[in-house]
Amino acid sequence: MQRMIRIAAAVAVLVWSAPAAAVVTCGGTKACVCGATVVENAKLTADVGPCPSSGLKLMSGVTLDCQGHRISGTPSRDGITATTVVDVRVRNCLIEGFRSGVRVVGGRDAFIGANVFRNNVKAIRIEGGADSPVVDDNVVESSKDTGLAMVGAVDAVVSSNVFAGNAKINARIEQVNRGEFLANVLAGPTKMDLDVRFSKTVVFRDNDVQTTSIKVSGDSTELRFVDNDVAAPDIGYRFEVRKDASGVPQAPRGNVVTNGSILNAPLCFRFSGARDTEVEKVDVRTCAATPYLEKSSNGFLPSGNTVRVQVVR
Repeated sequence: MQRMIRIAAAVAVLVWSAPAAAVVTCGGTKACVCGATVVENAKLTADVGPCPSSGLKLMSGVTLDCQGHRISGTPSRDGITATTVVDVRVRNCLIEGFRSGVRVVGGRDAFIGANVFRNNVKAIRIEGGADSPVVDDNVVESSKDTGLAMVGAVDAVVSSNVFAGNAKINARIEQVNRGEFLANVLAGPTKMDLDVRFSKTVVFRDNDVQTTSIKVSGDSTELRFVDNDVAAPDIGYRFEVRKDASGVPQAPRGNVVTNGSILNAPLCFRFSGARDTEVEKVDVRTCAATPYLEKSSNGFLPSGNTVRVQVVR
């Protein structure tokens, strides 16, 4: 009888994986380098970068004081990131060349103050429902896209900054619920100085808007514009319909503009589908004959808008 002998061969496959790279930390007495996580208060004593990847990551409760030193990098990566952390501060830094100079996602009580941002794609990005962020006394210039992109925040304060020459938008305020935008300078060259979208209960006061219109769009409501000087040569304020993320058109309603001036625009206010806007005691010059224009947009008819201006010579 012929026997068949079956031989089962067991093959052991060994899979080797490299050990995870150790997290590089800095702060305290330890110097910061590209890619490090700041775990204690840190004061830079030298420039960081150019960084081939990300710059620095902040943990909760830390202050990064660059003492005037530069953090520089590549336009495909972010410079300083703070993701879902609490009570972080970035001060006295020169931040150049990143996709986002500083990026804050969620978290609470982030402070960005007394920094200079140059030649980033977007200088400052605040998003993800960040609670009580403060952007104060920064110089934000020459961004390839946007100077400040605040998209999704609550109880935000943006004060005493200079936004200049950011190519597309100097400052974009979107989906912000409660906040203050105070005593900022917005200057060209840029396509849009101040772009406000889908925001509620924000006060814009004492801002110097030098190049283009203030644009308000989407279902922005309960916004107050007080004592702002707008030097735009075309239109001072634009209130416009904008489609939301689902493609549904939304119109601004119930916003107020008081005091301040619009001295160079041939048309001071344009209401495209906007409703119940109240304008009171704004100084005008070149638009005295026709201070405002109303028109329908995306099925929205403008209604309830009142304009009372003061003509100056």
